[in-house]
Amino acid sequence: MIDGNKDGKFWTIRLTRKGGGIDPIVTQQDEWFSHEDGDDVAVYPIGLNEGLRWWSVGSDRFLDRESIETYKIGYGDDVFLMGRLISQSGAEKNTPVMRSGIISLMADPSEPVKYNGRDQEAFLVECRSISGFSGSPVFVMSERGYHGDDAVKIAELQKRKMGYEEPKERVSMVLTPVAFNMTVGPFLLGIDFGHLPHWDDIYNGSRKTEYRAQSNTGIAGVVPNWKIMDVLNTPKLSEDRAVEDAMQKERLEKDAGAFVLDSDDKNP
Repeated sequence: MIDGNKDGKFWTIRLTRKGGGIDPIVTQQDEWFSHEDGDDVAVYPIGLNEGLRWWSVGSDRFLDRESIETYKIGYGDDVFLMGRLISQSGAEKNTPVMRSGIISLMADPSEPVKYNGRDQEAFLVECRSISGFSGSPVFVMSERGYHGDDAVKIAELQKRKMGYEEPKERVSMVLTPVAFNMTVGPFLLGIDFGHLPHWDDIYNGSRKTEYRAQSNTGIAGVVPNWKIMDVLNTPKLSEDRAVEDAMQKERLEKDAGAFVLDSDDKNP
């Protein structure tokens, strides 16, 4: 959970301890990695330990354009998000709440969403969104039937995602999926970046004034996953992950060498 101050110079990340209480991490704005095109998403590298309560979403659960087309994700599909309800954000621990809704508009780079004076490629989600949920992960699920070529495409996509390689020698019998029903997801659709307001003109009798009143549409804007991946794959973050992966591999190999199997004849 992230708190930001009014002047935008720093954000505080609040992490919940397993034994109770909160660990705050104060960050500076220049420590965050932003999208080079100005998309409303930023990344902060952080180290987590076993004493904290946390969970992660692997990039294999990020919904990309290919998966959207193959699974036919679209209007009306179910979504849910976890975020901060300002009036109940928790004092001794984070208390995120869940909201749910549907996809109301698909992300389209040729038809960006106008928000705070800028254009943003985004999904629109009907989920009774209010202030405080910016930065919340938004997930999508869908349950439907697939037939013929659609079923074949899904089977092929899942094999690629799992790293399955076709055998060099073809077997005599090949089974082709014809039709099946399945639950798709949950996949990470993206990150909530705000809710869209609606502005009504204010009239004094029949005369239109210079004032307008804002109302909440309840519709949230969601930055697509591919924008998140753009930031995660910046050279500095990619290099840091490679170094950390190498260190982790070395630690695992060292720990593995400290164990002796019961079946090892050389060590009765």
